[in-house]
This record gives sequence, structure tokens and C-alpha cells, in this order.
Amino acid sequence: MMTTGTGLATSPAAATTTQGTLGGTGPAPGTIFVADPGVVNSDLGALGPGSVSLYRPGASSHARPEVVITKGLAGPVGIAVDSSGNLWVANMGGDVVEYSRAELAKASPAPTVSIAESGDGLAFDASGDLWVSAAYNVFEYGKAQLLESGLPTPVFTLNEDDCSLSFDASGDLWEGSMGHFLSEWPKGELPKVSPPFRTHSRSSQGEDHLGPPEHAVPARF
Repeated sequence: MMTTGTGLATSPAAATTTQGTLGGTGPAPGTIFVADPGVVNSDLGALGPGSVSLYRPGASSHARPEVVITKGLAGPVGIAVDSSGNLWVANMGGDVVEYSRAELAKASPAPTVSIAESGDGLAFDASGDLWVSAAYNVFEYGKAQLLESGLPTPVFTLNEDDCSLSFDASGDLWEGSMGHFLSEWPKGELPKVSPPFRTHSRSSQGEDHLGPPEHAVPARF
């Protein structure tokens, strides 16, 4: 597909459907979601509403999106899909919104849940908790806190700059910060107030550090 965007995600294999790519039960496994923040003035940082496009599995480079989401968006930058196939989008404009699988089967999906926290990056851990990177913090919201709109109190806060987030198969949290650091937070260390982390570069396997990530060694890109 020929498109631009700031966030990418795919629907999980476990979220199966027998009613087509965008049938009554939602997108098929492998559906690709692309976030476009809709920047209209990069110098001033002005944002249009932006959009999130859904492409069917195996879409060609010239394919058109099956669905384009615009409702509830205000500069979407980070996206993630939970284990049930629900889409979550981080808006630079001030919140994180969910589109349920049932909504994603519609021609014009609308948000089903809104968490009043602006963010840049999103990731789900193995337990279903949502991690949101915001200004100078990464917040963890428990799975049960994601059932209704509002501003829940995070169950854990990691002091960190704006970043992109991802969990690996071992449950370690990886983040890429605006300061050009690539850091790894081991799963067993995350509950600590000041968890140790590892920074990585192309030329090394990583170096252990204690303290805030801003003291880490810059990655070489």
C-alpha cells in the first residue's frame, strides 16, 4: 500500500472471524491499521483531525483502505490492538480512544471508550494492561480500568520522556525516546520505583544502568 503514517498495528491471530475482512465480528487476523496525524502545519504543530486506515491482510502496495476512521480522532500518533481485536489510538489532542471490534466492522467506526490522557505510544502487556507514553511519563492502566471512559489512576508510573513502546515475547518493555535512546526494561524490574534498564545500540548487546533513562548511552543510528 502507498500511504504515510506515524503508527502501525495488526489485529491478532487470536481475534478470529468467519465473516470476511470487515464482517460483523470485526477485522480479520492480520488486518493492518495505519495512523495518520493529519499535520497541516509542521512548523506550528497544527493538527487536522487525522485518520486511521484499515487495510485487509495481504493488501497490495496500491490497495485502498477498507475503512478510514476519523470519528474521535485529534492527531492520532500511537496505535495498538488488544488481544480481543479492539483498536486503541493515542491522540495528541488529549485522549486515548478505543474502537471495539463491533465498531470496526462498520463503515464509519466511532469510539467506544475514551481515556482522558494524551499520549504518543501505546502497548499492551501479556496481562492485557495498557501502557501509555505521555509527557515525561509512561503510565500503566489495568485491564479492568479500560472498560469505561474517564481518567483512571495509573497502577504504575515510569518516569520517561515521550516515546514509542513495545513488549517482546519475554515481557520486557522496550521504548524509543525522543532523545534517541533505545531502552529495555526487564519484566521483573518494572514494578520497582526506579527500575534498572538496558540501553542498546547497533554495535552492542546493551549496557546496564540504574536511574532515569535520560542518563543512558545514546543509541547509534
